[in-house]
Amino acid sequence: MGASISRRSRNRSSRGKRTSDQRDTCSHSSISPSVKGTTIHGRVYHDVESSVYFFPMDEIEQDRLHGQHFGLKALFNGNLLAPVRDAVDLENHCHVLDVGCGPGSWLLDLATSHPNSKFVGVDIVDMFPSTIKPPNTEFHVANILDGLPMFADNSFDLVQMRLFASVLKGDQWIKTLTELKRVCRPGGMIQLLEVDYKVTGNQFVNKFTSKLVNIMASRGQDGEAAKKLAPMLTQAGFINPHTDHRPIAGGK
Repeated sequence: MGASISRRSRNRSSRGKRTSDQRDTCSHSSISPSVKGTTIHGRVYHDVESSVYFFPMDEIEQDRLHGQHFGLKALFNGNLLAPVRDAVDLENHCHVLDVGCGPGSWLLDLATSHPNSKFVGVDIVDMFPSTIKPPNTEFHVANILDGLPMFADNSFDLVQMRLFASVLKGDQWIKTLTELKRVCRPGGMIQLLEVDYKVTGNQFVNKFTSKLVNIMASRGQDGEAAKKLAPMLTQAGFINPHTDHRPIAGGK
């Protein structure tokens, strides 16, 4: 598993003034009336035609994502990589965006610990909380493939997007990262985390991951996107990418 961070280059002439109007947005209710979904073998999946994301969107999936968050937090010794912690002072009124936030686990975890900053989450389905949440959080239903027009240029000090190899087609990465660059302020940071699905292990692991990568390829997805994060960030216009690889056990 790999995580990458990069900084948006500073260009003072392009830095927009952030106003309170740019922050006024609404949150949405939980378990998505906005995306009805399709039930297959008792599990509910989204039916957004433009998205190839293949995981469910039901309450069982919410539980899995919550558990996954805390597993990743333990693996990387916190919610932020060390260079991000050094560069972004969450005690000093920062604005943070989580793209593909799911139930909001990462965002809510940080928002509770850093009440002086603002935390915004977006996801294609609204499985995030609508009422019981910290006052410094807000959530939106949005498909990153359609852009993020609700946010002005240079809106966020930190942008996170993780586990999108199961969301994006291979040819959608640069467009997506370019949109993240647009909403990230000059000098701000982006943090990505991805699984390298083409891993090796015992016979079962090798067979499973080989089939998974082939299925992803048939859907236009790149099961090895984790290895390409740094060059893709550079291509999208970010500077100084830093990559942190962590091994995880895939089975016994």
